[in-house]
Amino acid sequence: MQFTGSIVPPLDKYYQDFGNKSKGQHAFMSEYIDAMAHSLSIYHNNVLPFQYYQDMAWSGDLINTTLASGLSSDDKTRIDLAQKAEGDANTSATADSKSSKCR
Repeated sequence: MQFTGSIVPPLDKYYQDFGNKSKGQHAFMSEYIDAMAHSLSIYHNNVLPFQYYQDMAWSGDLINTTLASGLSSDDKTRIDLAQKAEGDANTSATADSKSSKCR
């Protein structure tokens, strides 16, 4: 399926529903976890299980969205461990990282 419409009306609805742009944007993005995970898996040549790419897609404030609140505590723990292992803009990856350092 190809997207042919404008992203603005649905995003405006999220802004209204969540009261501000930041929360609205993160809620909107959380609807695309599988799409982001798929993109990560393609970029990484499908080296890891798809679940790991999904865990990485929940990065940043996405884990604090309404959709994420429906995740089990086991899911949230697994996501947190994966993200800590891989690091982020402020923290280096740990020895548990499943990928090589970005160049």
